[in-house]
Parts: sequence; structure tokens; C-alpha cells
Amino acid sequence: MTLPVILIVSCDDNIVRTHQGGSYDYELSLPPAFVRQDVMGIDSKVEEFRSDEVIISTDFGHYSSPPECSPQFHFCKVDEERIAGHDALVGTFEHGSHERPNEPKPFRIFVHVIVDRSQGLNLNLFARCDTRRTCDDALSYFRRVKVLRLTNLPVEHLAPPAPPPKVK
Repeated sequence: MTLPVILIVSCDDNIVRTHQGGSYDYELSLPPAFVRQDVMGIDSKVEEFRSDEVIISTDFGHYSSPPECSPQFHFCKVDEERIAGHDALVGTFEHGSHERPNEPKPFRIFVHVIVDRSQGLNLNLFARCDTRRTCDDALSYFRRVKVLRLTNLPVEHLAPPAPPPKVK
């Protein structure tokens, strides 16, 4: 079954700059069931989208860390891949109900894309899911993310904009 896809495009005023003046952004395509949430990053560009079964969030900046396995997880593995033409780590996690009682979704995907290694610029994509299948779907969206190298943008556009108003 093929779902219609809506393109969520980051705008020029959402860019992340490196110390040497390079500018990057990304495009992530998600199905229309995902609704953008009101979130704001402190030192990076962050976004969050929710459907009934999955919470997807992003963190694009200089302090985005890679996924790591720890004994607290019922299941955990981290694999190396190429995503959007960059080295990436893909973490797959499952936790039991006793491991994270404040987290109702037991499955997680954590993708760490190394955008500019010399500047420490990374894109992290997270999915918290009700089922393995919905996390597999989220991983397929993450594998299609596009990292954009932007040029000639004015310096005053550094902060992410407010999310669009919610449609009722």
C-alpha cells in the first residue's frame, strides 16, 4: 500500500551554519498523518511531528550525539550506513515496560547523520513507535532525508521560525 506523502521543507530561516560560514538544511518527507508540534531548540534546529502511532523528532546542530547501546534496553543495536550521501549510524532500540515507565512507546529508531565532521555538525532523527513495523516505516522516511548545502544566505537568518498554526 502506498501512502500519499507531504513534503515538509525547511525554509531559509531554519538553516544551521558551521563556524566556517557553511550553511546546511534538510528536507524530510512524511505522510500527511504526521502533525507538526510546537517545539523550540536552544542551540540547534529541532522539529517534532506526531501521528497516532509514532513520534518523530529531529535535532540538527553542533551538539547532536550519536546513538549508543546501554544495558537498560531490552534490545539495542547500532549499524553504520550511508544516508543522504553522508556517514550515518542507525540505532534500533526496544525497552521493556520496567525500563522506561514514563515512555509509553516501546520501540525507537535513532539515526545520526554526520553532515560536516570537521565542524561537528550532525542531523539526528528520532522515532518513538508503538510497533516495530511503524518504526520500520519511520526508518524508511529517515533514509530518504535530503541534506542541503546552501550558499549565499544572509547571516541574520539563524533562528528557526515558529511552527505554522495548527489546522482545526
